Formats: sequence, C-alpha cells, structure tokens
Amino acid sequence: FSETDPTGSKGLDRAVAFANKLNDNYKGSRILQRLASVYNDQGRYDMSRKTLETILKMDPDYSGNPQVDYSLISMMERDESPLEVNQKKFEFYKKYTMNSKWTSSHKDSAFRARTDSLAERMLYSCAIGFHQLALQKSDVKHYNEALNAYKEYILTYPASSSANECHYNLAEIQFSTGNYREAAEEYMAVSK
Repeated sequence: FSETDPTGSKGLDRAVAFANKLNDNYKGSRILQRLASVYNDQGRYDMSRKTLETILKMDPDYSGNPQVDYSLISMMERDESPLEVNQKKFEFYKKYTMNSKWTSSHKDSAFRARTDSLAERMLYSCAIGFHQLALQKSDVKHYNEALNAYKEYILTYPASSSANECHYNLAEIQFSTGNYREAAEEYMAVSK
C-alpha cells in the first residue's frame, strides 16, 4: 500500500478499502497502524499522521488507540505549538487514565494498567510542558495550567516516584507567584 502511489493518499485509500473488506475492525486497524509505521520510517510524516487519524475515526474502540494517539502527539511535537501539544497531552490523559470511559470498557487488567501508565507519562509531560511555558513567558495562565496538571498528577498518582517532584514544582510555582503559605505546604510535603 505504501508503494502503490508516490503521494501516498491512494495507498491509504486502498488500505482502508482493504481493511473494510475484512469485516474485522481489529485486523483492519492493525494493518493501518503498520502502514502508518512504514510511512513514518520512509519519512512521509504527513501520510503517517493521516493514517493514524484514520484509525481513530474508523475504530474508536481499537485496543491500539492509546499507542496511535501517543504516536500522533509525538508527531505533533514537530509541527504544533507547545501549548497545543500540552493540551493534547492532557486530553490523552483524560481519555486513557485508569477510570476513564475508554479504558474501563476494556476488561483485561494488564492492558488497562499499561494504558494508564501511558496516561500517567502523558500527564507528567503535560505538567512539565506547561511549567516550561510559564517560565519562558512569565504567563500567569501557563502557571495556572501547570499548577492544575501537577495537582491532578498528585491526586491521581500519589504513590508514583514522580509525585514528590510534582510537589516540589508546585512549591516553586507557588513561591514564584507569591503564594508563600501554599509553597511552604508543598515544600513540607516534599520533605515528608
């Protein structure tokens, strides 16, 4: 499919038609996921992105969608603004966290744990990203977004090894924005 058309769009169209003929969404999505990987390896990032987006539209319940979304966000980091990427990361977290509707619809506990692990990484990355934006732009809005993401992380993953770092970063933000009492509480949480 990737070699049938130099522009790629006809190859994707053919692959989608083939996938639909299978009458098996899982197999069809696996084929398209592999095609996206081939396009990516060939440096045809636009076609890889279109293929991944097609999977999400074609089969919203596909068990590979966390990896598909993860790959899309990785591609976005090359082309989109950091703000848009961080917002997508937060959406990813909301969609794939352990108790989300999507993750809860899958019964395999090991699969759910792996999906939640991706969601955790994405939330942490989102918090760090908003924090970096806030530091670069000295923007209160980005500080608030970072605060919210750090708090969400601590609430959802309190036993994680990164939770302590989130407390520390919260303290730093609170201190730099003049919220000294809140900063002291977060510094105390770090020391405990």
